[in-house]
Amino acid sequence: MSEIFSTIFTYQLFHAAIRCSVPIIYASLACTICHKANVFNMSVEGVMLFSCFIAAAVSNATGSWIIAVLVSMLFGVLVSGFLAVGSMKFKGNIVILAIAINMLATAGTRFLMPLIFGVSGSYTSSKMASIPTVSHPFFQDNAVLTSLFNNYNLFELLCPVFVVLLWFMLFKTVWGLRLRTVGLNEMCAQTAGLTSNRYKVQALLIAGALGGLAGAHMSLGYVTMFSENMVQGRGFMGMAAMYFGNANPIIAALACLIFGACEALGARVQLVGIPSQFVLMLPYIITVVVLVIAMASAARKERRLKSAKRYITVGR
Repeated sequence: MSEIFSTIFTYQLFHAAIRCSVPIIYASLACTICHKANVFNMSVEGVMLFSCFIAAAVSNATGSWIIAVLVSMLFGVLVSGFLAVGSMKFKGNIVILAIAINMLATAGTRFLMPLIFGVSGSYTSSKMASIPTVSHPFFQDNAVLTSLFNNYNLFELLCPVFVVLLWFMLFKTVWGLRLRTVGLNEMCAQTAGLTSNRYKVQALLIAGALGGLAGAHMSLGYVTMFSENMVQGRGFMGMAAMYFGNANPIIAALACLIFGACEALGARVQLVGIPSQFVLMLPYIITVVVLVIAMASAARKERRLKSAKRYITVGR
C-alpha cells in the first residue's frame, strides 16, 4: 500500500494538477463574466473546441504561436458575437443556440480534419509552434524545486493574473458594478439609464476571447496537437466551478484546481493497475458533485430570501 501511495502522491503531482487546471480556469472565467450579466452561456465548450482546431491549423501553417492564439481569440469573439446577435436581436433561445454551437464544433472539426490536416483522429507536426515554457536557472539544481516552479508555459503563469484582473474588473470598477446591476435586476439597470443588452454583449465577447484563449492553450500549451473532441467537457467543468464559486473568479479558480487535481490523479492511478474506466470518469463525478452542492446552496439561499420577503409582507 505504501508503494502505491508513493507512486501516486509525488511532488510532480502538484505540477500536473496546475497544468490540468489552467484550461478549466479560463473556461470558468468565461462562464463567470456571462453569469454576472445574467447570460446563460453554454457555448464555452464549443468555442474551446473550435479554437483548439484553429490554433493548431494556424500554428501549423504560419509557425507562429502568437498569431495562432490571436486568431483563436478572435474566432471566439466572432462565435460569441453570433450567439449575442441570435439571442438578443433575433430573440432566439440562447440555450438552443449554444447547443447548436457545441454540436457544430464537434461535427465541424471532425469534418475539417481530413481537409486541413489530411488525417482523422489526431494530428501533430514539428511545424506546429507551441506556447513557450518559462524556466529559471535558479531552480535547476534541485529536482523538486524545478518540478514545482519551472517549466510552466506562458499562459499557465499568466492564469492567476487573468483571475485577479477579472475579479478587479467585476468588483472594483464602475463597469463591473454596472454589469452586475444588469445581471441582478435588468429593469432597475434600465431605469438608471443603462443599456442592458450593451453590457450583455460585452460580457459575451469577453467570454468568447477567454474561451478562444482556453482552446489555444489546450492545443498549443497543454499539448502540441489536435485530436477530435479533445476538450472533453472542460467547458462544462468550468461552468460547474463557476456555480461552485458563486461566480467569484477567485473561488471558481480554486474549484478548478480540484478538477485539475482529479485529472492529474487519474492519470497516475492508472499506473498502479486500477481500471482506466474508473479513472476517466473521476473528473465528471467530481463535476456532478460540485454542481449538486452549488445548486443545493443556491436553493437554500433562495428559500431564505423568500422567507425574508414573507416576513416583510406580514409585518406590513
